[in-house]
Amino acid sequence: VLVVAKDGSSIRADEIFFTDREDDIIAKGNVVVKRNLDFYATSEKARFNSDFTFFEISGKTKSSVFSDSENLKAGLTNEWKRK
Repeated sequence: VLVVAKDGSSIRADEIFFTDREDDIIAKGNVVVKRNLDFYATSEKARFNSDFTFFEISGKTKSSVFSDSENLKAGLTNEWKRK
């Protein structure tokens, strides 16, 4: 399941739960969080507020923050790539 926010931030997970626009979003299973080209995280579970201004990841986690020059060197894009 994939959810993309207005600013281009995105969540991909096996399951994503929310009931309406005001509720927190819960993502479970193989969670991948991307924010433009500057942030990338993986986890087992994540919780986001409805406007994507706050989130927390839990379980086995890994996160990376990149500067613009690092993104260019690594060839990172804002597109999802399937393995």
